Amino acid sequence: MNENDICEAHRKGWNETAAIHERAALGDLLEAVRSPDFCTFDEVEKRIFGGIDLAGKDVVQLACNNARELISVKRAGAGRCVGFDISDAFVDQAHRLIEAAQLDVEVLRSNVYNIPAEYDNGFDLAYLTVGTIGWLPDLSRFLAKVAELLRPGGQLFIYELHPFVFVYDEETTDPIDPRITRSYFRDEPLIFHGGQDYVDPESSVESTGYWHHHTFGQIMTSLIEAGIILESFEEFPHCNSSTHAEFAKQPNRLPLCYALVARKQM
Repeated sequence: MNENDICEAHRKGWNETAAIHERAALGDLLEAVRSPDFCTFDEVEKRIFGGIDLAGKDVVQLACNNARELISVKRAGAGRCVGFDISDAFVDQAHRLIEAAQLDVEVLRSNVYNIPAEYDNGFDLAYLTVGTIGWLPDLSRFLAKVAELLRPGGQLFIYELHPFVFVYDEETTDPIDPRITRSYFRDEPLIFHGGQDYVDPESSVESTGYWHHHTFGQIMTSLIEAGIILESFEEFPHCNSSTHAEFAKQPNRLPLCYALVARKQM
């Protein structure tokens, strides 16, 4: 499949997922975002955002889903906040959550590769959170787009699943005694023909998804090519996603997620 076909398949899949999440969780989330104390950040994000100092900064989130994290960024004192997501249905949910939160946050539907040039050089910080990078077939072009969105000296914060975790098959591997079943250097994407939803395990997503394995070497090279310079990098044995949460019980402590802060060259 070509890139456009893959992105369209993901749009369909995330629209299907959004319908499940609306039934299972949107009502509670609409109520939660009304609180001035609403926040999705875990301890890692709180610490790193504290070092970045969000106060007054213009922030863009790519693949923002229903904008609950972007709402948290705004509540933490950020200036202009803009999110982009490929899913029509999640963008609709984002607008409803933003209205409930009574915040000035913008969310637009767009393939991340095709964000209009009018947003270039418009942000002090780009935020990528768990479950973003693997859906992108061309990582270099994506990070080049991130660089275009940032002002000179602007920062990038990635808090993402560790690429090493995908050497295991989470559906068949015992997380307490895991066995490597995939190459870390695989070139072909993992193809998911539907499967259990991560918010409502009683529901299944029928659409096909394509998860692209990007090694740390590829991530670092793409950052360098985009003119984005690494400032800090940490790996963690906890999981910031429900998809691999059981692996955190492994006594040998696997690398399950990472946090990366980088800066666009002046």
